[in-house]
Amino acid sequence: SLFAGREDVHARQWAKPDGETGYSPIQEPLTPAVLRNPLLGAVTVGVYPLRLDGTATFFALDLDIDRAALVRARGDAAFAHELRDTMGREGVRLLAAVRELGFHPLFENSGYKGRHYWVFLDHPAPAEVLLLFGRQFLAWQAPAVPRGLHLEFFPKQAALKGKGLGNLIKLPLGIHRRTGRRSLILDDAGRPLADQLAALQTIVRAPQAVLHAAIERFKQAAPPAEAPPWSGDDSPGVKTAPAPAAPAPPPPAPVWTEADFEADPRLRHILHECPVLAELKRTVDAHRRLNHEEQLVLIHTLGHVEGGPQAVNYLFGKCVDVGPEKFMKDRLKGNPVSCPSIRKKIPHVTRRLDCNCPFEFASDRYPTPVLHLLTLPVIAASPPHAPAADLAGLAQRFGVLERRRAEILAEYAELRAALVAAIARTPAREAACPGGRYRVTEHDGVEELEWLPDPPETPANTPPAATAAPTDN
Repeated sequence: SLFAGREDVHARQWAKPDGETGYSPIQEPLTPAVLRNPLLGAVTVGVYPLRLDGTATFFALDLDIDRAALVRARGDAAFAHELRDTMGREGVRLLAAVRELGFHPLFENSGYKGRHYWVFLDHPAPAEVLLLFGRQFLAWQAPAVPRGLHLEFFPKQAALKGKGLGNLIKLPLGIHRRTGRRSLILDDAGRPLADQLAALQTIVRAPQAVLHAAIERFKQAAPPAEAPPWSGDDSPGVKTAPAPAAPAPPPPAPVWTEADFEADPRLRHILHECPVLAELKRTVDAHRRLNHEEQLVLIHTLGHVEGGPQAVNYLFGKCVDVGPEKFMKDRLKGNPVSCPSIRKKIPHVTRRLDCNCPFEFASDRYPTPVLHLLTLPVIAASPPHAPAADLAGLAQRFGVLERRRAEILAEYAELRAALVAAIARTPAREAACPGGRYRVTEHDGVEELEWLPDPPETPANTPPAATAAPTDN
């Protein structure tokens, strides 16, 4: 259940007399019967992380020795000793980096020349979300990896194409066909644990919130990028012209908040008038995801509106499948995308909405959501995103947030009262949920709601997460 990947196939490692190794796909699911042989040492198997629905239940890191360094070590005993020491130190350092993000990885010696880190998830995650996290993690840690070593992340694909299976990962506790050594689970100091199977029985699966928080952390330090061109559309007047060179970059825009979607008259008006753009924002609010086409629609509509780039970046920042490289630098020049092109790009959204604005007030122009700004009352067309020095603008933005805060607190109080009443009617006066349970107690005639977290599941020496390499690990 921990290492299950692709449901209908696994891989078996082979080795030639000259030391070459590789894997062959076996068109059978990974079952307990299949796993007995690797544990007995008869065969060595790997799994393909991506499942048939494009999700994975784990991700893994592979810290490995470069081929050139390995060749040199074979003829240089002093260098080989130094390389082993470097791998030991770096393996433990990287373990601390994974844990710094809130994960509890399984830490493994691959049985050949690497260290693997497995992180198991409490819910399957879309491959594109894991791939985004992996790219960000490698950008964070790869520069610190010493010369002679390199770092990889699994899964390596956001989606499978055709009959492809993606990169496979060798499972722990098997014998490497090249070295004859068994891969072993390690403690925090990089030493093999005395009870290998016990380590698997105390795994702490990572909640989605931890994965999402790590992605958001990486995004915060990322610089904005150039807006991608509109793709897959050959209609005239839709391409974005490059912005003219400026003598100096503008000062950074004020931080956008949820309140600005209401406080900013332009963004409020266009989202009120265009059901498609409003639906994309609701998608972000509800699911924290946008596919590539949906991202392009936001960029090439709101990106042309004053204050729009900040709004787009705010929405992208909330998405767990949108990388920081998608963040906008500046407001776009040229022509925004047309409504027909939007319908062609995201029909799964427009088909279920009333996407048929007549734009009678601008019959001489091609239809685009940005035209709705022509109906914005002049009195409301004040600077949409008040700079920090604009006291009135700051007060307006704060007032919107204050009102939303009051609404949320009212909903919170109503839901809390309903939960207390429901729990109080149960015999145990408790309600379990992930991570712990709520309990209703009575003190001086007043019912109180207590949160009781589950006790830690992992002992102090719980190992971290390992990754097996696709071919020679």
